[in-house]
Amino acid sequence: MTIQQLEYILEVNRAGSMSKAAKNLFVSHSSVSNSVAALEEELGFPVFERSYQGVIPSTQGREVLEHAAQVCEHLRRMRSGKNPPSRRIRIETTHSHCCSNALLHLLEECRGQDDLRFYHETYHTSKTALGKLATFDLDLVVHSCMSNFLHEFKKEVAQHGLEWKHLGILPGVIKIGPKHRLYHKPDLTPRDFKDEVIIDAPQANVANSSAMKALIGFDPDRALLVTTRENRYELVSKGFGFAIGRKSPEYIDRQYGLRNVLLPEIQHHQFYIFNPARPLGPELQRYIALLEEELAPLRID
Repeated sequence: MTIQQLEYILEVNRAGSMSKAAKNLFVSHSSVSNSVAALEEELGFPVFERSYQGVIPSTQGREVLEHAAQVCEHLRRMRSGKNPPSRRIRIETTHSHCCSNALLHLLEECRGQDDLRFYHETYHTSKTALGKLATFDLDLVVHSCMSNFLHEFKKEVAQHGLEWKHLGILPGVIKIGPKHRLYHKPDLTPRDFKDEVIIDAPQANVANSSAMKALIGFDPDRALLVTTRENRYELVSKGFGFAIGRKSPEYIDRQYGLRNVLLPEIQHHQFYIFNPARPLGPELQRYIALLEEELAPLRID
């Protein structure tokens, strides 16, 4: 077993495939695959489960990756010499104003701490984020999950040996702009939109939700998916369609002139997930507190 093998499996786990890992490491695909195969032969079990979609850690492989992450981190610190390593705080979240606002407030509070480095990304699949959290490539994940996916989500968290805390429930909403024909109609309900084409559905699982189909009876194939939050609100405010999503802070609606129609049957559960093997430090605890403050006026529970 070599340090290079440990570094390779960590990169394979981060990238999600052998080919992407090889590209990131600037080595050949065979170098990575042969190195992983040799390590698996030495261990006597597969570190990864292979499929056409890529690779995911096996049950035993997750434990190996955790140990590998610790070894490589200790080695990095040894190589750094006498200078203490910078403290890194790595957070991944869904696209959310509340998550971003809480982070901005935390950055303001931590200004002047030269040894502190923040890394923030948004993710599209919880599987990738949870995998990185299990191998210490992340310190915290903030996740939004619809009610009908809760069981699968909690099962996936448990499989990675992680823990979660509930931050609250946000209602689903339909957002329309001033140019929409129903903008000034009082007492709007979801059924008022049953004959319309959706301009934006920010999450594919929302567009395919059986609960949503029952509410407004739309055909998901008629939805135009918009990938960025800024484009979404601008498109809805200037166009004639509507968006489906979570409730957002009032200043966002004021900025774009949006009107919300509540979808109480569509509930988004907010969580933060962490690795119990690495306790949350004071900065992360403060981030969670700031996030709870941002979510407080939006929650329905």
